[in-house]
Amino acid sequence: MATAPHIQIAQQLEQGKKPLPHLPETVVTIRQIIANPSHHQNDIIQLLEQDPVLVDQLMKLADSPLFHQAASPVDLRGAIQRLGEYAVSNFVLTYTIKKLFPSDSKLAKRFMAIYWQRSVALSAISAIMAKHIPQLSTDEAMLASLLQDAGSMLLIINLAKEPNLLANEKKVKQMCRSVNNRLTSLLLNHWHMPVTYIEAVKHRVNWQYAPQQYDLTCHCILARHLWLTHKPKPVKLIAIEELPAYQLSPIVQHQLPEQTHLMNFIYQDACEMTEMLGGKVNFYPQKRATKKTRPSSRPSFFQTIKKHFQGKGK
Repeated sequence: MATAPHIQIAQQLEQGKKPLPHLPETVVTIRQIIANPSHHQNDIIQLLEQDPVLVDQLMKLADSPLFHQAASPVDLRGAIQRLGEYAVSNFVLTYTIKKLFPSDSKLAKRFMAIYWQRSVALSAISAIMAKHIPQLSTDEAMLASLLQDAGSMLLIINLAKEPNLLANEKKVKQMCRSVNNRLTSLLLNHWHMPVTYIEAVKHRVNWQYAPQQYDLTCHCILARHLWLTHKPKPVKLIAIEELPAYQLSPIVQHQLPEQTHLMNFIYQDACEMTEMLGGKVNFYPQKRATKKTRPSSRPSFFQTIKKHFQGKGK
């Protein structure tokens, strides 16, 4: 029996028979600079100034809903000081990761756009929630959620190299679901990402994940549940209140006002964050359920008229 094409591609990637994308040079260099205990911040500034578009994005980020500072940073140095050097390297990867999955195929680009928009929405929701949780880093929460579907994007650019493998949208999505965790974990190990990111991928749709205390995996699960249940065609899942991740969330325990849905609590900032990351808002606030009114026993105007003429005809 022939091996399914997506399984064959996954095996070839794991065996090194197909190339894996490398991290952007800017990200690698920043990491190397930061790893040097005697480094100077000017080294990071000089590196980033080679890419004015990236500098502009970092300036906007430092003035974004994640920080809500009274004054905007006056220059790149001020932005780096506000964000933190380690966070800057994560944010640079956030802005450049899309370029790691190039393809000339129109179909591949269409699927990539779908997964990229999802990734941006997840990362924005995750980052804004993390803003309210001191024990979580906003940049790590953002990046961990952004990377969760990277395996699907890797599969798509490889499927595009074979004719007709992207012709059926339903099958493509099934193939992506089948090997996403496997390929995303492969990529994250290749990029030397933290183990916590890989754990978050492993449990990304494990709604019953229940550690002793709230962690990054809980956070990514909660962000995904919020997006899935508040997109234009919401997915029916277990109620958010039943998620152990929700019950453990410091936001829910200490900050969420009574009778307020978590999505409503973060919605405006998450929208702004999504747009700032170059995405389109594809999630919506929780709609309040309207109370069904009891039918009135009093006849309507039309029922009265009908009864009147029926009586005349007798």
